[in-house]
Parts: sequence; C-alpha cells; structure tokens
Amino acid sequence: MLNWGTVQDENGKKQLPDCIQSEDRLILTPLGRYQIINGLRRFQVEYQGDPELQPIRSFENPVLVRLFFRLSSAINERFSAQMETLCAREDFLGSFCRYHLTNPCLAEKTRHSPLTRQSQIRQPRVSLRFLASYRTLIYLLVAYFIASWFCVGPVAFTFLLLLGYLSYAVVMTLFTVKKQKPHQH
Repeated sequence: MLNWGTVQDENGKKQLPDCIQSEDRLILTPLGRYQIINGLRRFQVEYQGDPELQPIRSFENPVLVRLFFRLSSAINERFSAQMETLCAREDFLGSFCRYHLTNPCLAEKTRHSPLTRQSQIRQPRVSLRFLASYRTLIYLLVAYFIASWFCVGPVAFTFLLLLGYLSYAVVMTLFTVKKQKPHQH
C-alpha cells in the first residue's frame, strides 16, 4: 500500500487526499473521501487536451472565444498543407513558422503523457484564442487610447503594433535558433 496523503506542497497546506495506489489507478480511502468532502485536501487537476477545445475560462469572453475558434479553424483547414511545408523547412523561415505555429510545451506533454498516443502530437496551426482574454482586450484598448493621444489613428497603430510584434518575433526566433544549434569554434 502506498499512502499519497503525506506529500506536502512548498507552503505545507496543500496535500493530496489519502489514497492507495493499485495497479492502474488511485483508490481513495475512507479518510481520503472525508478529506475531499470537507475540502481539507484535493487532487491537482490540470487540463491536458487540445488548448483550443478546453472549456471557456472566466477570464475569456465566450463570444470571442467561439468566433476566434471558428476563424482559426477556417484558416487551419484552408492552409494546413502550406503551414506544414513551411514548418518543415530548415532555414530561418522554417524556424520562424515553427516558433509561431507549433506549441512545444503541448508536444512535450503529449509525448510524455501515458494517456495520449505519439500520433496525436499537434500539427502546426494558428491559434487566436489569446485575443479573447479580457486582459488582452484591456491592454489593446488602453494602447489604442494612448495612441489616440499622440494623434495616431487606429489603422496606423495596428500597423505599428504588427510591425513591433514582427520585430519581436524575429529576435525571439533568432534566439531559439542559436539555442538549438551547437556552438562551433
């Protein structure tokens, strides 16, 4: 029998409920059930599926999440072959596309998770869900408001914003390319 209830977090407060490890699963003991029912302890649950299909969070606008999901799906369906071809390239453009069209954290989770298969590693695709976050929307609203103080119109500011992000993306891609290639003397 393995008791998981003795594992403590850094602050000493969060502990897993009392349970027994069987061959393929955890079984709660009566003490563990009591702990969960009374809110004394709980399991750490983390979503490990497709980030595009996760439930809508409280910090996201539901209408925008659905709208951006449809838009992303249409883009990904139409241009999937071109995105795969670009990500397969070994030059700077390939690195740039891999940096923006794939999620290395998700691929790593999928690769090491016993619940998923190797064939389910995510293909390159566009994800616009981050634009539905209230925080992102507020930042954009404040940025457009500040730009209007400097007599920069919305179209010009959008162009400057995209140009600034493109510059940032090029620099980040260069840093990731340098980390991946071994240093040669």
